[in-house]
Amino acid sequence: MDTLQIAGSAVTTTARSYSSGDSAIATSYSTVASKTITRVAGYTSILEFNCSITSVVGPTARIATFKIKRDGVEIRTGVSVTIPPTGTGTNTLQSATVHVVHEDGNTSGGSTTYTVEGYGPYIAAKQRYLAITQTKK
Repeated sequence: MDTLQIAGSAVTTTARSYSSGDSAIATSYSTVASKTITRVAGYTSILEFNCSITSVVGPTARIATFKIKRDGVEIRTGVSVTIPPTGTGTNTLQSATVHVVHEDGNTSGGSTTYTVEGYGPYIAAKQRYLAITQTKK
């Protein structure tokens, strides 16, 4: 029986970041997650971002908007998620899940930093996960 041996990062390169703490995304865009990956030229990269967002004040609905940057240049904008209202007369805070998958068609190589920024008055993001994968074969 022959066994195929694949050297480390020969087929895929992956970089991940996770943070469980709250990150306020208040009245201007601020960094929610960021990760640097060393990319191989000639291949696209897949980004996956997940987090939970919570309104820090109730009871009205809140909207959070996210964008993705590659080395400071916007490559995806307009990702909006609504936190539903809690109802009149209640202080129970609602939350929502954000899930974004984006393929970066840029095939340049070298060290690349991807950043997810969020905007949303009275909103906090937590359990933030960003994964970048480059598949070479």
